[in-house]
This record gives sequence, structure tokens and C-alpha cells, in this order.
Amino acid sequence: MTDTDVKTGRDLQEKTPSENYPFDFVFTALKDAETINSVIEVIQTSRNTVPSIPVVITNITHNNANTGQVWVADGTDGEHYCLTMQVQTSLGAIRTCSGILLVRSPC
Repeated sequence: MTDTDVKTGRDLQEKTPSENYPFDFVFTALKDAETINSVIEVIQTSRNTVPSIPVVITNITHNNANTGQVWVADGTDGEHYCLTMQVQTSLGAIRTCSGILLVRSPC
């Protein structure tokens, strides 16, 4: 289940600082029969809510349909990170999808 970030309205996913977490990007605006051909880039920006370190992004993949995924490690407790994936589709279009990752220590 995905929550929504109240500040941006984007999908919100959550992980702990020590967790290696699979972050999904679902490209809902693709046309009929349009699929992801390749990932161009994944970028991150922090909200700078707290003094923070960047998250580590590894294992960038896609399912040849409408979903991309990255694995995310590290990050700072209490920080929100905006993760954006840019892809090229089967129609030659360049599309982007963003989501928010909240890093929070367990209680």
C-alpha cells in the first residue's frame, strides 16, 4: 500500500536508514500498448528537512511494461527524498515518474 506525501501529493514510500529497500515507479500515463524500453536516469533530491546524507541507489531495473524499480540504501532519519526516474518508451517518448521516500528509524 502506498501513502501520499502531504507536501507534494506524490506517492510516499518509507524505509529505515539501515534497510535496502525496493522503490517502485509506476508510469500510469503511458498510452495503450506503450511500454518502457530503457531507463535513462534516476535522480534524487532531498527536502533538507534535517542535515542529511544522500541515499545510495543501486540495481536500476524495469519490467518492460509500466514499472521501474531501484534499490535504495542509507539515508538520514527524518529526511524526505524525491526520487525521479526518466525512461524512454516503445513509442520513443521520454517519460518521467517521481515519488517521495521517507527515511525513518524504527521505534
